[in-house]
Amino acid sequence: MDCSEKVLCGTGEVELDPNIVSEEAGKLYAELQTVIETHGEGVVESLVPTFVWVLEVLANCKAQLREREEEAEREKAELEELLERYQAEKALRKESQEKYLELDDQFEQERRAMRGREKERELRERDLEKKARQQADQ
Repeated sequence: MDCSEKVLCGTGEVELDPNIVSEEAGKLYAELQTVIETHGEGVVESLVPTFVWVLEVLANCKAQLREREEEAEREKAELEELLERYQAEKALRKESQEKYLELDDQFEQERRAMRGREKERELRERDLEKKARQQADQ
């Protein structure tokens, strides 16, 4: 039987916690003892199977709750691990992007420097050709 997170008891709706089974079993046993002392065993004979069933359901709910809590803890740990990995990968991506931008800047500076040297070379070449023509003309 699947059990919800809340159970109904004599005092109203209560959150199910791991200690509820033993507490409720103790309360039921005390009440049964009182009824038996007052009215005799015959009065509670038909109720005992129902009480046993209720206690079994409570025990089952307790086990399910414990499993859910353990699963929630595992999922929380897994989520934290995934978050840490995400943060690490995000930091690595940022670092690699910064390195890429630095390399791109260096590449662009080298390209500009090469263009500058190429223009200087072309100017010197034209200058030398001009001087060579002047020399040839003389």
